[in-house]
Amino acid sequence: MQKDPIVEEVRTIRENIAKECKYDFARIMRRGRDVLKRWKGNVVTKEELDRERANLKQNA
Repeated sequence: MQKDPIVEEVRTIRENIAKECKYDFARIMRRGRDVLKRWKGNVVTKEELDRERANLKQNA
């Protein structure tokens, strides 16, 4: 099977983050929450996604 460069990049980044956090799950989660607090872009919640999917089904 051919490797997808985007998937490989994500896996490399994930491994680097895990190493940085010494493979400690609590540290990894804390790091993720800290990054999310500083994030200036949009984050879509599951509820928003479900609502949008329901609207698309109604309008189809």
